[in-house]
Amino acid sequence: MIDQRTSGSEPQLPNEAPSPALIAAQPLQAKYPATSSLESVAALVRHRRRLKMLRFAVFEVLALGIMVASALAGVSARFAAESLTPLFRVLPISAAIVAVILPIFFFGDPKRRNRRRP
Repeated sequence: MIDQRTSGSEPQLPNEAPSPALIAAQPLQAKYPATSSLESVAALVRHRRRLKMLRFAVFEVLALGIMVASALAGVSARFAAESLTPLFRVLPISAAIVAVILPIFFFGDPKRRNRRRP
């Protein structure tokens, strides 16, 4: 028996695994039941925006955690070896730079957003 539920023109046998695109679309369709294609596009945009914000938050927390941990390790007596001193001077500064650049990388330069083009 052939299963005709897929959106493609090729039929699938019931014992075959569904395509990855079909698997990826199923949770989104179940989570955001839409009555029109415009609503489904809007739901997809909201879903992608949430994922983007979640990725940003994870990377920002990671950068700030590295910055704080390396700053604390740099001032502690436990890591006072001379071979580690340059690392603990550079690592907090580079982590702070990454934490500042991450919003620009994820969300774009705010100065360019409303710029008029000649």
